[in-house]
Amino acid sequence: RLRGCSTLGVDFNERVVAAIRERLNMPALAGSLLTCDLPAGGFDGIGMYEYIEHEGRPRDVLTRARALCKPGGWLAIETPNVASGLARVFGRKWCQLDAPRHLVLYSPATLTRLLESCGWRVIAVRAWEAALGVVATLPFLPVPWVFPEFMRVYARAE
Repeated sequence: RLRGCSTLGVDFNERVVAAIRERLNMPALAGSLLTCDLPAGGFDGIGMYEYIEHEGRPRDVLTRARALCKPGGWLAIETPNVASGLARVFGRKWCQLDAPRHLVLYSPATLTRLLESCGWRVIAVRAWEAALGVVATLPFLPVPWVFPEFMRVYARAE
């Protein structure tokens, strides 16, 4: 909205939807991209921030997101990076192995392949640190900030 864009939030949690409406004064719907009545080709862009790892039907969601975007529309995803240094160091004890909440975890390569199979062209993959990951690893690693834990993936609709 700060850049003159219209926005619409979608979340499973009714309390989160209420908070988006009340605190951010932004329209929001309860549900998911699969359950909400949204116009095909009606969006310039879609953002999925710390969501896709919770989704049991990620291919369906990404295909639906593609159908909802205008030609050339964009998609931004933020999700834990299962190929990160922290994931390798901590193995089964990595904090993002959070079943049953995290259903599917991705590496940059696996998320890229999934996106491309759903009609997206990946433009960039950027790894970044989560403050929690850094704090959680301080007692264990001499240089924790060299291990990107999350990734952001940017894609365009083909």
